[in-house]
Amino acid sequence: MHVVEKDARVSQPKLTFSRERRLTKASHFQHVYKTRQRIENEIARVYLAPSLESTGKWGFITSRKVGKAVVRNRCRRQLRDIMRTHQHHISDRVDLVIVVKTGMLKLDFQTIQTLFLSLLEKKG
Repeated sequence: MHVVEKDARVSQPKLTFSRERRLTKASHFQHVYKTRQRIENEIARVYLAPSLESTGKWGFITSRKVGKAVVRNRCRRQLRDIMRTHQHHISDRVDLVIVVKTGMLKLDFQTIQTLFLSLLEKKG
């Protein structure tokens, strides 16, 4: 006896942050920086560039100014989770580099999510 039918699982959108969605090479990061398009608020600065591939990719940067490794990893993990759960609302034609600011540290997850999504909506 199954609680969830197989058809119900198939209809759910896939919410993973796969390797294909990650900016991994320094040359990809440089491409995004060179376009000089950016938006920012108190928690993050987002650099945007037209995607070089069929799907948009995302990269996350947290400097040591943000805090020790545990704090930096928590910030990246929270932003990855927001991006992962809202990926179907984010354009596939854009590569993003997200730079975490220290203002993110004193906020709870719900506030971070609201501020980050409003930041992404600024550019459309």
